[in-house]
Amino acid sequence: MKTKDAFLRSKEIYQAHPLNSWVLGIALALFIAAIVATGFIFPGSYIFFIPFFVLPFLFAFMMLHYSLGIKNEVSTKNTFRLFGIYFTRPFRSSFRVFLSFFKTIVVQFLFTILIFIVLYLFFYGYYGSLFTDNLSGLFNTILNQATMSSSAYNTAVNGYMTANGNMLQNLAYIVVISSDFVAVITFCFLVSVESLSIYARLSLPQSTQVFVRSSVRRAIKKQKGSFYSSYIALNWPLFFLLVLGMVVGSLIALLIFNNADNASIFGVICGFILTSFFLPFYFNNMQSLYSLLEPDVKESSQELAHEMLSSIRLQRELNEQEAKELENAIDALNKEIDNRKNIDETDDEENKEKDH
Repeated sequence: MKTKDAFLRSKEIYQAHPLNSWVLGIALALFIAAIVATGFIFPGSYIFFIPFFVLPFLFAFMMLHYSLGIKNEVSTKNTFRLFGIYFTRPFRSSFRVFLSFFKTIVVQFLFTILIFIVLYLFFYGYYGSLFTDNLSGLFNTILNQATMSSSAYNTAVNGYMTANGNMLQNLAYIVVISSDFVAVITFCFLVSVESLSIYARLSLPQSTQVFVRSSVRRAIKKQKGSFYSSYIALNWPLFFLLVLGMVVGSLIALLIFNNADNASIFGVICGFILTSFFLPFYFNNMQSLYSLLEPDVKESSQELAHEMLSSIRLQRELNEQEAKELENAIDALNKEIDNRKNIDETDDEENKEKDH
């Protein structure tokens, strides 16, 4: 996959409907920011809101943007209609939300351990035994919480956290906020890559969701590192704005609330608001990336169909009608891939003629 080709295709898609791209992008970013803001009112509500509101609306906005290419208009009615379609069998696992959550938790856990070790060595080098004494005292207080009254426990914890210029409190802020940010970035990246299966589903309407995802994964592997390099080259501003908003927002929140949890939430809200300035281009970039990935997706689906046919034949003997149906399905895939190649070759020749 060539990054230059992906960029040119993305630019072409954007120029076809720039205003609607901005409307959808800003609306989605503000909607996500509003959902994240519910964390101030209902702590832990993300577990419910992300899979049942955020991702269905992300799907709806992606489909709305995709439909602009076939002259469909953006409307509130279509938005809610597509919101409902997300929960139907073909699309409800498009983002692999549970797997993405699990991977995010693993990454966050490993990062938390790593950042704590790094900060432990830094703080020990700077404060010396004062740091280790306060840290061990804090841990002992937490372990002996059952033997202490609530007031004595809170006084002891607060004393250790604020001792020596809020040494341990600063440590806790850095660990909590940075690990939350890494979790948000990781989850956004995983969901973003998984969303390519939505476009694949549209080009392979008769295939199961598992078959579609397998075809996309195999196609990405065929591209090797070029897919991810193109993805990063096109979408790095999205993650830059997300990080910038989270850092600035968390610093402001720390000055106002002096609380790491509120700082994380406020930082994520600011991050998503800033992404609204790039989301219009992000939609085009994802369509562009899939358009370049699509020939490999269809080729991979053909390979998987052959493998499934061979596997079925090994497991049991097919009757004449079943064998014919499988062969017809594979022939249809072969024709579709050949047609796609011919279209791509024709487009390349036309582009070369325009350049000359």
